[in-house]
Amino acid sequence: MVYYLLMHFLGTKELPKRSQSLVQKFVILIFLIDIAFSISSTFYVLFVIDAMGYEKLGILIGVGFFVQALLDYPSGTLGDWIGQKWILFFAYLGFGLSYALLFFAQTYNDFLLVYIVSAIAASQQSGAFGTWFENNYKVSVEDKDPERETFKFFTGRQTSLGNLTVGFSFVIGGLIATLYFREVVFAIQAIFLTILAFILLFSVKNFPEIPKPEISVRNYFYLFFEGIWVVLTNKVLLIFIIGFILTQTMWMIWASLILFPLYIGYTGSDIGASLFRAGIFSIGIIIPIIGANIAKKSSIKRLPFFRAIHSTIFFVGFMIITYFYPIDKNEFQIIPLFLSSIILTIPWILLQVAVIIESRIFLDLIPDRNRNSVYSLIPTLVLLFNTPTVMIGGILLEDFGINATLFVLVVIGLISSLIFTLPIYLLQKDEKWTH
Repeated sequence: MVYYLLMHFLGTKELPKRSQSLVQKFVILIFLIDIAFSISSTFYVLFVIDAMGYEKLGILIGVGFFVQALLDYPSGTLGDWIGQKWILFFAYLGFGLSYALLFFAQTYNDFLLVYIVSAIAASQQSGAFGTWFENNYKVSVEDKDPERETFKFFTGRQTSLGNLTVGFSFVIGGLIATLYFREVVFAIQAIFLTILAFILLFSVKNFPEIPKPEISVRNYFYLFFEGIWVVLTNKVLLIFIIGFILTQTMWMIWASLILFPLYIGYTGSDIGASLFRAGIFSIGIIIPIIGANIAKKSSIKRLPFFRAIHSTIFFVGFMIITYFYPIDKNEFQIIPLFLSSIILTIPWILLQVAVIIESRIFLDLIPDRNRNSVYSLIPTLVLLFNTPTVMIGGILLEDFGINATLFVLVVIGLISSLIFTLPIYLLQKDEKWTH
């Protein structure tokens, strides 16, 4: 009964049986992954700030970015070489270890080790889960979803379920941290992520049509350079990735430097911030459903429009809010929280549509053989580009304030949207991309 209700909600009941089973497994695993990481995400950075301060946090983030950038692409190629399940297994063992180390961390060197281990795990995880699912979806769906409308639809619906899970996890994590202390949550995560590593090892399996690559050192290096060659020789993919990197620039500055201080500045406590985030994600349950319906009917040519409008409304909105209600009071403030909830939710529909369209483009634009490599190369480029830009963002915040920084993010968003128009124009010349 639950299975049929889930397939109906996701809109996949017309797909072949094995595709439906694949989607069901994907949703369950995403559910577990969301819980594993979300329960401490509200106060993870704040825990490090309390122990080390902002300056050392910036160094730790920079080291983490550098390590992940260094290993991301080689790890992605490794996934194409030996298979995604082993990469995911070692990645989640690494995440479990990082939270165990965080539980005991006291000195700067302790936290440095946490960030290095976490970065190594993140480099292995990067792109692996999505690669496994998308490759198997393409071979199992046969001719039932030629225009990827079902793919776009259930991607949004699955995000809706994820938001429900994440919102619930925020509250549970905040309550445990408030009733006991933050380290208890880290200990729970260490155990859960270790168990999850073994669940992934036995759950992530390929359909027979997925070719098994030759396990040899020669083939590894062939795949390594082939993935780079795929990006460099496909001008549509290359320009699209450049636009994507700029898009991620504004969100990395926002998430690394502004978001969590804003939560604490307007709520005044861990549990307050957790409850506020849970409320936002609870509202967000319906948003991906709306976004999925819009994306299903939207052409890829709409992507630049959705990106530009969302980033402008979002960052200009917070420029206005933070101008009238500074975030440095660290006390409960109802009016800026209410206004923030509007900016965080309603424009989210536009972002959701854009993300779904991007996923649909990547699904068919990247060759299956090199999917894990390319999905890892993208965050490598993002991290390499944004390690200095996040530092520049910190300087902007320190010297010119939050409003000037938010204005720069608006400009970056508009530039990235303009860049997206070129690859979209080139894709539109191909008949199969007109939907």
